[in-house]
Amino acid sequence: GAPTPKRKVENPEEEIQSLTLMKVMKDEVLFGLLWEFAVEELCGEMVMFWKETDDYAKLDSGSERREKLNNLWTNYIDPASATEMNMSGDHRAQFTRAYEAEGDPPQDMFDDVQIVLWVEMNTELYPRFLRSEKLRSFFYDCPDSPTTLRSRKKLEDFFGMEIKGNVTRSEVVKVVETTGFEKLDSKRRVKAARRHSFSGATGDNRASEKRQHSSSTKTRAPELGDQATFQATAPKRSESVKKIRRTNSESMKQLMHVQGGGTGGVDRKRAGKGTSPSFGLGGGPDSDDEA
Repeated sequence: GAPTPKRKVENPEEEIQSLTLMKVMKDEVLFGLLWEFAVEELCGEMVMFWKETDDYAKLDSGSERREKLNNLWTNYIDPASATEMNMSGDHRAQFTRAYEAEGDPPQDMFDDVQIVLWVEMNTELYPRFLRSEKLRSFFYDCPDSPTTLRSRKKLEDFFGMEIKGNVTRSEVVKVVETTGFEKLDSKRRVKAARRHSFSGATGDNRASEKRQHSSSTKTRAPELGDQATFQATAPKRSESVKKIRRTNSESMKQLMHVQGGGTGGVDRKRAGKGTSPSFGLGGGPDSDDEA
């Protein structure tokens, strides 16, 4: 038949956990899923028999109940039926008597067998159905709406991985806490390393600029074109230096001769004339003061 349509919910896991067997039986689509699962588990007739006996109990018309009982006998009670129900001998005998009797069958005829089937379904079949891939795919694998599809693609581009299931906040948090977070953290580390390397390069450039500025403030060395002139004038510069040194040397000798000779001490004649006395560095016979 046609594939079962998917059901989109905000939180699939919470929706599954909130289900009960009664909710499933009353929901047309979920009941179809349960019946398909029961067929795979080789007990599909149990689910259908309970469902049809429940419909039988809701009929108020005796003629309608008779027609329904005939269908139930043919499909589930008759030993020759391909979908014969496995039931106790007492229940089988009860249904056979009602089927063969004249008049309207009682409305509560299937109540006891329904209780037995309900306990068996609720304790054995239904727990396996809740864990089945058939039920989970019904809630999780819903086709995306255009808005959800765009959100899914954005998340996949951001985290660099496939985002499965519903695009809900809880699912995104799970992705971030697991593989998606590791990939995101890796991207952040790469960006931080790039910023660090850029700032380091900028610091090196600034240091280089400071060195260049410092060197530019110092005396610039002769360019290649000035080196020939600089070397040609070297003898003349050397002669000037020697001349300056000779002049300084002669001046020093004269000064030392005047200060260290016989004219040292106090020139009393000049002192008597009112001139300022001159003091020598060296002492002669006139260097001692007389009382």
